[in-house]
Amino acid sequence: MDQQIIDLMFKVKGLDIIEHCPHCESYVAPTLIDSDNFYDETNHQSLETYILKCSRFNCGRYYMVDAWLDTDFDGKYYAVEAIKYPNNMSNYIDKDIEKVSSSFIEIYNESITAENAKLLKICGCGYRKAIEFLIKDYIIYSNRQDENFDEEKIKSSVKIMNLINTYFNDNPIKLVAEKIFWLGNDETHYQRKWKNKDISDMRSLIEILLYKIKMELSYEKYTTEMNPQNKDA
Repeated sequence: MDQQIIDLMFKVKGLDIIEHCPHCESYVAPTLIDSDNFYDETNHQSLETYILKCSRFNCGRYYMVDAWLDTDFDGKYYAVEAIKYPNNMSNYIDKDIEKVSSSFIEIYNESITAENAKLLKICGCGYRKAIEFLIKDYIIYSNRQDENFDEEKIKSSVKIMNLINTYFNDNPIKLVAEKIFWLGNDETHYQRKWKNKDISDMRSLIEILLYKIKMELSYEKYTTEMNPQNKDA
């Protein structure tokens, strides 16, 4: 291991993040290329920036870590928060979901970009908007065969919970969609109702909802394709 990295790990506790390359997703003994520091007079904290190079022969790419430091009772530095760039949270791509709601894909990925940039005060609003588009588009997609279905009524509705309760019945999708929207409202309102939940919980529920919708789409696909009436002679 690079001696500078050894010295750095000895100097600052809690910097394990530097040993994970965001490009090749490998745990490595990186090379410390350069570092800089800044002292925040307001919060009385030091920010150290480390420019690192992956040691894997097949990668060798550069990445950066920002670490906010504080000291313990023994005067030992430890990382209060460490942020790695580029962030390894990638864009969401799914052809089945895109057929239902391409707008959801676009808004969801913009929200991911905002979260990667640590814009945590606005990315939650983006996730909530993405879910509103997904819910409306999924309702429209699910009722596309109904000639009496009023698509414009769904698009113009501002009462999303009413749409969830009306069109999702009592299946698991309804339960997950409700909880996502509760957290989404927390991201847009002045006071939070779910104080023990955050953006990571919202994303986890979105992933569950996407999984449930994909299950429904797969069920619909194979029910149609394997209808006994369509069976080959």
